[in-house]
Order: sequence, then C-alpha cells, then structure tokens
Amino acid sequence: MRFQSLSTIALTLTLTVAAALAACTPEYHPEAQGEGETGAHNFLLQAVNPRPNETAAAPDQDGQRAAAAYARYRDGKVIQPKALATSQTGGGK
Repeated sequence: MRFQSLSTIALTLTLTVAAALAACTPEYHPEAQGEGETGAHNFLLQAVNPRPNETAAAPDQDGQRAAAAYARYRDGKVIQPKALATSQTGGGK
C-alpha cells in the first residue's frame, strides 16, 4: 500500500514539473526570427505605389504596336526571335 502511494506522489510530482516547465516556454514569433520577411517582401512587391515616379515616361498603350504585330502575324511576316546561347566560361569539360 505504501508503494502505491509513493508511485502516485512521484507521478503527480512529474506531471506538475512538466506542466511548470511547459508554462515557461516563450511564445514563438516567426517574424522575430526573420522567417516572416518573405511574406512581407511578397506583399510589398504586389502593393500599388500611391506616389509613382512621375518623371518616368508612360508606357506605349495606344495599341499600335499590338496592331502591327497582329498584321505581321496575319500576313505571315512574323519577326523571328534572336537565338540565345549560353556563355562558354570554361570548366567542366
């Protein structure tokens, strides 16, 4: 009978210590660890600039370039893109 009460006390003490240690664990803040910077960066990339650079020229939006490209496509005179090549920097022969 005494053995049962000692094991009960030991179990109670163990659970109490475990609960006390769990209460001492600091909160997890990913932004404080630098892990929230990616989300903030992506958000800022998609945000509209309320004060854009007013000295920059407006893009060509009158549709003349698109109309000319469509006319070349319709007539079969499409401008072929230039071939791209990787550089020969050496190594790994």
